[in-house]
Amino acid sequence: MTTATPASALTVDDPNSTPAEIDAPRQLILCHISSWTPEFHTFYGDVGQILHKMGSVDMNLTERRMFLITIESAGRSVLTMYEHVADDTWATSGISTDSLGDYSAAVHQMIFDNQGEHCVGKSTQALVEDRFGELPIRGSAEITSGSGVDAFADAIAEFANEAYVKVDILLGC
Repeated sequence: MTTATPASALTVDDPNSTPAEIDAPRQLILCHISSWTPEFHTFYGDVGQILHKMGSVDMNLTERRMFLITIESAGRSVLTMYEHVADDTWATSGISTDSLGDYSAAVHQMIFDNQGEHCVGKSTQALVEDRFGELPIRGSAEITSGSGVDAFADAIAEFANEAYVKVDILLGC
């Protein structure tokens, strides 16, 4: 008979740790690291160019609890937030609007002012809700790779008829 190692003694890199045993401590560690080192990627061009450029960026989405994407063109904008709920499943919520205004600048400023002190995912969610209200739930997404192309290609492809598009991806906690 084997005995499980107490969760408090497990580390993310321990090969004997099961996901269930390390989930809570692992999430706390990853949140702290990610709040100190969030990433914000911006891509411009047509859909094909954006997906090509995005393919060279290692986003490690499956290691994140929260991330979001905004897609903007002349007169049309979409914001979708992804929050990890279980295994390979992320809940999605978001809005479609004419413009996101200075949303990107506000997120950059919030991240810089925060300097890793508070959970960047929760801070981003609060900023989004302050600007746009509570985001309606859209459904869920199965994400099994860390690739932004795999996760976001369908959403970006909805802008295929647009001549020029801007895509922002915030990798939160």
